[in-house]
Amino acid sequence: QLEIAFNRESVFSTTIQTILPSLIALLVGLSLFGIILVVILQRVVSSRIQSLALEVRDRLENNRFEPLSLQPSSSHDEIDSLIRTFNKLSERILDELQQKTVAQQQLSVVNLELEDRVKLRTYHLQETVTQLNQTLVDLNTTQSKLIEAEKLSALGGMIAAIGHEIETPLGLCLTVQSCLKNDVIALKRAMPSGAINQTQDAMAAVDESLAMLDRNLKRSAELMKGFKEVSAGQIGDDRQRISLLETIQEVVAVLTPKLRQTKHTINIDCASNLMLQGSATAISQVLTNLIMNSLTHGFHNIDEGEIRIQAGENHEWIILRYSDNGVGMSDETKQKIFEPLYTTLRGKGGTGLGMHLVYNIIRQRLKGDITLEESDVGVVFRMQIPKQKRRQAN
Repeated sequence: QLEIAFNRESVFSTTIQTILPSLIALLVGLSLFGIILVVILQRVVSSRIQSLALEVRDRLENNRFEPLSLQPSSSHDEIDSLIRTFNKLSERILDELQQKTVAQQQLSVVNLELEDRVKLRTYHLQETVTQLNQTLVDLNTTQSKLIEAEKLSALGGMIAAIGHEIETPLGLCLTVQSCLKNDVIALKRAMPSGAINQTQDAMAAVDESLAMLDRNLKRSAELMKGFKEVSAGQIGDDRQRISLLETIQEVVAVLTPKLRQTKHTINIDCASNLMLQGSATAISQVLTNLIMNSLTHGFHNIDEGEIRIQAGENHEWIILRYSDNGVGMSDETKQKIFEPLYTTLRGKGGTGLGMHLVYNIIRQRLKGDITLEESDVGVVFRMQIPKQKRRQAN
């Protein structure tokens, strides 16, 4: 029989005394290892991740896409791979942004060029539309003038033809009247003085009838002369070069006796070197009719009137402006001023041929144009006459 006995407390105490230093050393070693591991992780991993996060946050906040300033280490770990991947992504995004910027710039340039082209096309189109509208207005104006000129030309031709047809019998009437007057004078001389006393009343009536016949036949002859002049066919040579100022002054000199009877004045504004190729007689007839119209119609009940004759040049044209400060014209007169046989003094000596003669001379003979301009006082006529005869032919 074997009996074994041991002391448990002594065993535990011995064991603890033996193991305790090892445990303490192990704990101290583990603590030191943990501290060293934490320091290594902080320096190798955490700081790099924190720097990476800070740079990424900075780029996001400032809208920047350049690569990171962090450089991969020589260890080629996961953080280095993450840095390289992010840099590649940044480079790709940056390239795309640059391409997008270039595309936007090109698109902006194209848009600007397109806008400029649209503006240019719009300007040209608007200019074309304006020209077409102006051409349409000119065509309508030309058509109206052609219709008016054709109408006035037809009326003038008819009046000239009628005047030519009436001129022959009127001339015979003048001849018969002259012969009859001579016969009455001879009859008076042949009759005894006593018989003349007996027939004095009858002879006085005959003399009065002859005088009335003479006045009316002369008046009719003047009208026929006016009818013939309506065609403006015999007004002199239009190939000579004339001084416009001298022609105007000659017209005023011829009308000076008529002007001396009034207080009306004529002011001339024309350069001395202003020349044109045309008929001085035609210009004289135009100005004479205009001045006589002002004296007869414009200055009615006006003691001191003023007539202005202004002349200038515009490229190949002579611009002649005639104006007075008279009573002016009514709307009806303005519309019918150039029509033949229209006069505001019907039955008072007016024939209605003066302004129609002016119109025919300017339009048909001189190949120009005459218009009545709007004016608050009196009347204003604007005449446009070509300088050269070749322009007249055109």
